[in-house]
Amino acid sequence: MKAIVFTLDAIFALVIASISISLLLYFHYISPTAYSTTSFKAYNILSTLSSSKMGTIDYPLIQSMEYQLAGSNETWGQFMSDSYNNGGNQHGPLYPIISFNYTAVAAITSPAVAGYGRIYFAAGNTLYALNSTTGTLSWSKNVKTNIESSPILYSGLLIFANLTNLTAVNPVFGSVVWSTNSITTLVPITSQLLGYGGKIYFGADTRLFAYYSDNGTMAWSNNTGTNPVSLSGLAGSIVLKTSSNNIDVITGTGVTGKQLWSKSIPSTSPISNLVSFGDVFAYGEGSYANATYVDGSSAFSISTSSSIEGVSKYGSMLVYQGSSYVLAVSPSGYEMWSFSAPSFLGTAITNTTPAISSGMVYTLWSNNYLLAQNASNGKVMWFVHLPGTPSPHLSIAYGKLFVVVGNQLLAYGSCPITSSASPLENIAYLYVNGKNSCADAIAYTFYPMHNYSILINNTLAPDTKFASFSGTNVYLNLSNSSSVESDGYSWSIWLYPNAWVNNTIIMGEPCTAPGCPYIMEKLNATAPYRVMFTVNGTAPGYTVYAPLSINKWTNVIATYSYINGRVSIYINGHLVSSVAKPKNVLARYIQPVYVGSVPSSSNYYSGYLSNVQVYNITLTAQQAFEVFLSGAGGSPLANISAWYPLSGDFNNYIYPFIPAYATNVKFASINYNPTSLSNAFIVSRSSVNMPVLNLTTGKISSYNIGVISWR
Repeated sequence: MKAIVFTLDAIFALVIASISISLLLYFHYISPTAYSTTSFKAYNILSTLSSSKMGTIDYPLIQSMEYQLAGSNETWGQFMSDSYNNGGNQHGPLYPIISFNYTAVAAITSPAVAGYGRIYFAAGNTLYALNSTTGTLSWSKNVKTNIESSPILYSGLLIFANLTNLTAVNPVFGSVVWSTNSITTLVPITSQLLGYGGKIYFGADTRLFAYYSDNGTMAWSNNTGTNPVSLSGLAGSIVLKTSSNNIDVITGTGVTGKQLWSKSIPSTSPISNLVSFGDVFAYGEGSYANATYVDGSSAFSISTSSSIEGVSKYGSMLVYQGSSYVLAVSPSGYEMWSFSAPSFLGTAITNTTPAISSGMVYTLWSNNYLLAQNASNGKVMWFVHLPGTPSPHLSIAYGKLFVVVGNQLLAYGSCPITSSASPLENIAYLYVNGKNSCADAIAYTFYPMHNYSILINNTLAPDTKFASFSGTNVYLNLSNSSSVESDGYSWSIWLYPNAWVNNTIIMGEPCTAPGCPYIMEKLNATAPYRVMFTVNGTAPGYTVYAPLSINKWTNVIATYSYINGRVSIYINGHLVSSVAKPKNVLARYIQPVYVGSVPSSSNYYSGYLSNVQVYNITLTAQQAFEVFLSGAGGSPLANISAWYPLSGDFNNYIYPFIPAYATNVKFASINYNPTSLSNAFIVSRSSVNMPVLNLTTGKISSYNIGVISWR
């Protein structure tokens, strides 16, 4: 019952979107006719899922799940200035799967720090440690006053500063190893902590402080004139930028700190964070991507198109994020690739720094987007809309990408699977604990069919989201995404009207001239409801009608051919009406298309919508039936111009990726039985009783895990 999978090279993110949008692929819709199926089908599927082992799968998605969880000895750059060997696998997520989402009691004020199988972060006056695989709380520590700096892992300790103390705790248990209050009068701390050369460095009260990491006693402090705000260790020295836009280099060895050199930069060219590699440190200076040797001589300086917000390094790669672009260079300054951000992303988050793994580059944008690109060539791999404004810091560890949004820590990437367990055991665990996209990915891999789903205690497992229209001032604006059309075009949309508002344009262009197509709710005197598709107003010969019921899911496909002027409408994959006139109207997708209403109307659609697809061809009857078969969450066919799944976000998953602009459109969760299931005379079922760990209760409970199949 899963949908067709396309390669990323053929159509961007069809596989990705089928994962990131909560994978509605368990839907499959058949026209409302009775049918039967053999009782062996569900049993065979259940047997396959029960008897195989995850470790035997030869499939890229599952391989990436296991690979990302395997861990490695690569180092992890904490805050782009420190490295630690216990952060686990540094390969970032290949797909935007939500592994877990943890909500703290207060806004999270630090990036994620990884080590010892845990994720650490600060929120208000509390230090948190989460299990890196499940996202469950390992321990937390209330330190009475707000934590002033992000914690770091260094020398086997988890070190942080609050308003009264610099403290080191055991990262496994959270017990205090040492604590000092000698900085009480120096707070607030103005930089991240930096562990380097056996010392802990930080900026406060216009000074750079150095503390011994083994006992917390102060080694020395150096007057920097203004507050240090970014630190990096380089060739035995500390490179810092100050709040007055200076770059200083201070020796970090011995018992004193001595300034080696200082560079003042005009305030009109603000400095980004500092990143060290070898004997060179990289930074942004206004719109210049710079790298400088420890002696102050220039390694390279590259002029860019806009100001640089941050820079990161990984191996032999440096990535600069400008306000409207991403630039990847080698340590010698050779440009590897560059990327101009489309306007819908917005601009770079202030002071943001990219996160880089061996294969991916991740960046944050002001319209609350997280973007993932191929690290080798900059190709966009996927993007997701975040639930709020993100913190500028990203972290990668244990095969996951950690994003902070308010009081939420989102972990994208790997699925908590067990390779020695069966697919069904993994699927059951993932569904019970709300990781639907991971469960669907496994089910699709083992048995990529269009006619089965998983049951948990006799209920369809996934909880589905659809765009919800209240009937009052709600609509979507789909920007023009069909610049190239061949012989015609086609629209496909899934509808679940819960009321009928006559003359409401369900989907159409807001103009009155001939050639403006739209699908409309239309009252019929002889039948309760019908839907109309026209390419020339209501001109005779260019309008077709079809019956449509409320409180029921229906697929409507409307097509128009430029060759013969034929207008057609399909309901649930079946041709209902088709007429043709000589080609004498300009029926093109040339203006923004609205869904739910148009600006000039006071009538608004009421109900649910899903899976809007725009094609630059006239779909054949067979193709229309295939689109219908893929379901309300299915992937589209080839020749797609725009695809808005509408299952949790307003993204267009086809280039140029311009999302829909929503007015008062919400999303609602529906646990829904496919039409094919409700209309079947005989449905094959098979199930087993299985113990499953429920992370919410912390207990192992017995669940009836089943497979339901139909024709």
